[in-house]
Amino acid sequence: MSAPLEERVAALEAELAALVAARAQGRSVVAAEIVDEQGRTRAMLSTGHGGTVSLNLLDAAGRLRAALGQDPGGPTLSLFDENALRRLDLRVTTGDVPQLVLHDETGARRIDASIDAHGAASVGVLGADGSPRAVMLVMATGRGVIGASR
Repeated sequence: MSAPLEERVAALEAELAALVAARAQGRSVVAAEIVDEQGRTRAMLSTGHGGTVSLNLLDAAGRLRAALGQDPGGPTLSLFDENALRRLDLRVTTGDVPQLVLHDETGARRIDASIDAHGAASVGVLGADGSPRAVMLVMATGRGVIGASR
């Protein structure tokens, strides 16, 4: 038999008060959790400081595989490999600039692609140490530039 209604309401009010207190302190608050038929957490919806919100998707082993978020900097979709290392970021920044970032097997940023507010498209290739190695830029006028470093 379930607890009396008054006890259930009191428990919900206490949980809500804890969530509100955590939010007021700028801590992340898990607002919803989705579990599979084996009781494993597969998705979490949370909020955080400054109006951030995120939806994290976990694989059957509990590893983070995808994250969709919204913060003051704009929306972001991140994909992770089986080792929970970030491999891809797709975002739209505050200036409505779309950006794609690819990461290597160590999680290092290796390719950046974007289109700026003036319509210039660029692709940058970074070395494993993060240093710029090559860039391709096409201005809104159609003029292209390609550069490489040693």
